[in-house]
Amino acid sequence: MIKTKQTYISVCLLAILLACLCLPVGRAYAAGEIAIFVDNVPAFSEVSPYESHGALLVPVRLISEELGASVQWSEAEQQVLITGDEVEIVLRIGQAAAVVNGKSQALAAAPQIKRGTVFVPLRFIAEALSSDVLYRDQKIFLYTPQYEDTRAISNIFEHGKSLYFYQDGKIYYQTSAADKMPDVARAQIIIEKPYSYGLAAVSNSGILFSSSDGGKYYSLKDGEISDYPLTWTDSNWGTPLTSIGKYFHKDLAESKKSDEYVAINGVKIPVEQRQRYWAIFSEDIDGTNKKEIFVEENQYGIGKMAYYDGWIYYQRMVPVARDWGYDTYSGSINRIPADGGERQQLTTEGDGAERIGAWSIQKDGLHYEQYGEEKILPFAEMKNIK
Repeated sequence: MIKTKQTYISVCLLAILLACLCLPVGRAYAAGEIAIFVDNVPAFSEVSPYESHGALLVPVRLISEELGASVQWSEAEQQVLITGDEVEIVLRIGQAAAVVNGKSQALAAAPQIKRGTVFVPLRFIAEALSSDVLYRDQKIFLYTPQYEDTRAISNIFEHGKSLYFYQDGKIYYQTSAADKMPDVARAQIIIEKPYSYGLAAVSNSGILFSSSDGGKYYSLKDGEISDYPLTWTDSNWGTPLTSIGKYFHKDLAESKKSDEYVAINGVKIPVEQRQRYWAIFSEDIDGTNKKEIFVEENQYGIGKMAYYDGWIYYQRMVPVARDWGYDTYSGSINRIPADGGERQQLTTEGDGAERIGAWSIQKDGLHYEQYGEEKILPFAEMKNIK
């Protein structure tokens, strides 16, 4: 009986060990730890960031190297030298001041050593290396000057003098891309089918991409692929990842679920198209904090979506009765604030000859086709549209 019990315990321990070994290495954060994302890619740290005297401290080597800088540590002087693009930073343990390009700058907290790792104030190191920083819900989001929403929309990501891009089921890496345009002939394949569906994010250490069986993380350092809680968001169902640590996608509204029948212009609605409301949801890039932020009118659909500078742009799908039944057509281009709010209609509804064709959000505004011509609606003019 004792032997049986010992055997049972041994088998349980072995099962637990095997389960742990099967988990993706470094893919999760323990409860209470602060997660770090650089250009939307997770940056895994052996020691979690922590708060000290009202300041959030982060591992200096990890953050600096992720942001493209090099780090040198002097044990004798208890000093860190960080060299980035046109910037040199000197930090000393215990001193609440840094020297940036020869000038002294006060720090919110002095650099500290914890478990053999040097920590420095987050906002200081991010801004010193010309990066944007967001902190919310125990998550740090850092965005380098190279990150552009407009490039992400095209599945093209620039890092240093290299490009990463997706094309025909493959993810490519291209060096010496002076013209910043992808060229398959000059590129190397990193990932190919059956994995790749699209490129979601790239950093100095890893890649996020979508696949036939969900989100994936690819380490540029060791070449390993592992699972990641990233929902597939192609151009028809959502936006690419954004510079605010979120993405946006559409689904049936959870707040207005209904099985009621609705008639459109006297046409009987098929069973599979009962009363329905489509909604836009926001979600953090790690698959958490899902929120319904906008609900369309009954039976109106939500087509292609895009995010730019705090706004979600989408094409409205308008219900219409046909001889053979119920249908929708691509209507107006609209936008709503990224945190939810009123719908703002930017173009005409566009039925028949007025129908809106291809459209995109670029740095100068909304580009769209109508009557066979390309039109541009500048952002400044959008402000005056009621």
